[in-house]
Amino acid sequence: MLRRNKPFYYSWCHKALVNTHHNTMKSPFELRTELLAQAQKHLTEQYEANLEFASDFMYKLYQEGTATARELAEATPKFPTTEDILAKAKEFYSFVNTGK
Repeated sequence: MLRRNKPFYYSWCHKALVNTHHNTMKSPFELRTELLAQAQKHLTEQYEANLEFASDFMYKLYQEGTATARELAEATPKFPTTEDILAKAKEFYSFVNTGK
């Protein structure tokens, strides 16, 4: 039977526990950062989808002569602002906390 050197064994176990703990538990800062990144990604993807749809639809109307350049500009979706991203992150956070 092998004898284990207690300091080495303890050190290895401690590192394994710390690494496992670090990989599964995130700090509040990390969670907030992830929620902000997810909110930004969600809103940006939504904006891109809306822009593509609006562009295709309005281009057809413009070709037919039923829409003016001003109407096209007004129908263009707006890029999400910082306030929009923060509101969406708060929405995600409340869902995580309450499940609703």
